[in-house]
Amino acid sequence: MTDAAIAQIVGEPSAPKLLDTAAAALEAADMMLHAAITRLRRAETLGDDTAVAEIVAKLRAASVADPITFAAMLLPSRPR
Repeated sequence: MTDAAIAQIVGEPSAPKLLDTAAAALEAADMMLHAAITRLRRAETLGDDTAVAEIVAKLRAASVADPITFAAMLLPSRPR
């Protein structure tokens, strides 16, 4: 997850794939909130506003009051 986050922050072209791989590993470890945040970062990196909105809605449904702030705490990202 850390390598994927760093790749995203510095603008590496491999960032979406690394984020996807990290999300899959987090899901396998039953770390669903971390996986969702990683998928959020992937969607942001790709500029997929629809996916971002869907993931934010899922996080809210999982009782995350402020998904964007929660994401910033768990997985800092490159400014849009």
